[in-house]
Amino acid sequence: MPLIDSRTERLLGIEMCSREAARILVEAIEAAASNQMVYSQVSDLSAGGDLSGLIVFYAPSEVTISELGFLAQGVFAGIDNSNTMVVTVTDGDDNVLVTKTYNTATQPVDETYNNLGAVDAQYATLAEGGVLKLTITNGSTANPPAMILVTHYAPTI
Repeated sequence: MPLIDSRTERLLGIEMCSREAARILVEAIEAAASNQMVYSQVSDLSAGGDLSGLIVFYAPSEVTISELGFLAQGVFAGIDNSNTMVVTVTDGDDNVLVTKTYNTATQPVDETYNNLGAVDAQYATLAEGGVLKLTITNGSTANPPAMILVTHYAPTI
């Protein structure tokens, strides 16, 4: 008589499949938890119009911000060395996570995603209830379109 009969083999096969399915499910959950995004609509600013301290993100639990950028919903105009557009994202204590200046040499790209650069690791972790604030400062002819700020984050596990 064999040590493992056909019934046991079938049960072990099911168990092995279940373990593999569980591993795949856990990997999928971890991947989803580690790559979340929040989209925040930003109004079309007129030439020279500024935006100051708009809350664009609330941390439901402790999170780490990994990337910030925006989706331009139109065409930029009037941005040059004398009329810059400065985009800054800060935390609730006004610590700068990222800032980017657009000018003649560094133009934002129309109707696509614009990465704001590396997030300052010192301020990347927000405690539960922490916020991110957006400030846009435009020169007198700098005229950005409406945009969507994209915040990439992962819950701290």
